[in-house]
Amino acid sequence: MTPKNNSVTPKPRPKRKPTKKIFNVHCTGCGITCHRTNEKFKKDQVAKGEMFDLLDPWKENGWSDFTKDDYTIGENIRCIECGTPYPASDFKIPDNILSQVVKA
Repeated sequence: MTPKNNSVTPKPRPKRKPTKKIFNVHCTGCGITCHRTNEKFKKDQVAKGEMFDLLDPWKENGWSDFTKDDYTIGENIRCIECGTPYPASDFKIPDNILSQVVKA
């Protein structure tokens, strides 16, 4: 007769949904931070308007955000203060203009 194994098989842990990192976007032309990435931002994809949110005080003063359509991509993603495009020549946002937002 074979002995029974009374050990309990542990339940697998549920997979955690990875939290998206949010970054401030610093303009290389004027050095001002007017935008922040949002949950749709992916570093390895072409920059689109839907990936960015306008920061205050620009939003409070009536400035408009990037249009959230398929045409606001690549070099159309620009600093609202000086007009410098944020993306590099590959239309992706370079790491050197991003700084992670630390939530308190």
